[in-house]
Amino acid sequence: MRSVAVAACACLSVTVGASDVQRNKPDFSGRWVLVEPNMPASIAPAMTVRQVSRFTNVRGEAMLEPAISVAIDRHFQTGLESTTYDVVGTIGGSHGSLGLRGAPPAPVHSTRFSTKWDGESLVIDTAIEVTGPNPSFHERHEVWSLDPKGILTIVVGEKGLGTERITRTVTYRRGAPDQSLRKLVG
Repeated sequence: MRSVAVAACACLSVTVGASDVQRNKPDFSGRWVLVEPNMPASIAPAMTVRQVSRFTNVRGEAMLEPAISVAIDRHFQTGLESTTYDVVGTIGGSHGSLGLRGAPPAPVHSTRFSTKWDGESLVIDTAIEVTGPNPSFHERHEVWSLDPKGILTIVVGEKGLGTERITRTVTYRRGAPDQSLRKLVG
């Protein structure tokens, strides 16, 4: 009987622990509208964010910390850019080139990304680099946070090849669920 009580307590502590972790992380889900209208083209005038938390693994077992995915649809005047991030402290990327024997070296494309929590802030880092005859480089660092009034603040740092890092603070307010994003973007 004692082992059943200990097992029940252990199960309860895992479940409570997971929900405590989730409660400490803000939920960025919703439609967001840029507060400052005059921003560079790399800042989306509107966004739709879907944040999903999974508390069990593929075998149905409780996890100590929830697996969180954040899907971001950035609505630009030129179109939609959709990205999904798994927020588990993931660091990843790709590196590749396509070349033919005897041909000049082909450009090498490399990407890097990292998504993690820093306290109550979500940190997203991305970098894209192309080497070869026409090299390019773009690095972006975003720190997302919600203030007590529900305003989304994103500190965005960007750096390109041969340029200094530019950091700007961008704020979004929640958009009405029925508000047309087409009107908001342009």
